[in-house]
Amino acid sequence: MRLSRNMSAMRIFNSYSKNLAAQSKAYGSISSGTKIQTYRDDPNAKAKSDKLKLEIRGLQMANRNIQDSVSLIQTMDGGMQSISESLQRARELMVQAGGATTPEDRAVIQKEIDQNLEHITYTANNTEMNGVKLLADKNNPGDTVDLLIGATSEDVIKMPTYNFTSSGLGLVSADGSNKISVESIDDGLNRLDVAIDKLSSGRGKYGALSNRMESTGDYTSEITGKVEGAEAEITGTDIALEMVEYAKNSILVESGMAMMAQSNEFPQDILQILSNVYPNR
Repeated sequence: MRLSRNMSAMRIFNSYSKNLAAQSKAYGSISSGTKIQTYRDDPNAKAKSDKLKLEIRGLQMANRNIQDSVSLIQTMDGGMQSISESLQRARELMVQAGGATTPEDRAVIQKEIDQNLEHITYTANNTEMNGVKLLADKNNPGDTVDLLIGATSEDVIKMPTYNFTSSGLGLVSADGSNKISVESIDDGLNRLDVAIDKLSSGRGKYGALSNRMESTGDYTSEITGKVEGAEAEITGTDIALEMVEYAKNSILVESGMAMMAQSNEFPQDILQILSNVYPNR
């Protein structure tokens, strides 16, 4: 026994410090649910975790893009539904005009037809979402708007644009004059039928795109869940194992404190023995 340095106490303290650090780490893993919090814990596993997290965030944002795209199509479909109702009403009025017997009746019918055509143009021009207009592309109808629906730049879906104004549907001439007249019922009915077919074709394409994006969204959500599960397997805490580790280290820490208290009394005990052996010194 050396009185100048209590080596036993120092060894006990070193062991106590290690057990305290292990206890703190186990507690952190339990409280956070993550066993790998920094690259110091496991560089390889942490690197894999970060890559998976990047993929997860990309997939989550892609899923949001898909939902926004579906909302856009639903908005456009609402506008096309209104246009379709106006076209059907205009056609119904043309058939009605064929049975009108007086010029006055025909004039009233023509005014209502004109109102329906104006409503078609107004709806096409004002149906938009976040500034995107797909029903009134007067310059380049048939062009597409690229929408990213995946985590990479290759996952792009092309959404077509149309000109579903009255002029785009062939119901109004370039100078604004109405081509649908009760004075030419056969020509008016033919033009309306062509416009209805054109609108139905556009609605069909949008409907198919909506179904595709909803299926893609379901698939993306499923893949996101699997990637999140893989990331959790790498960094997630095994609570049962960490609880055992925490309990073990707690016992060792408490034992270390008790042993340090006893070891610190060794020099005093030696001095007491020496004082008894040499009472006069």
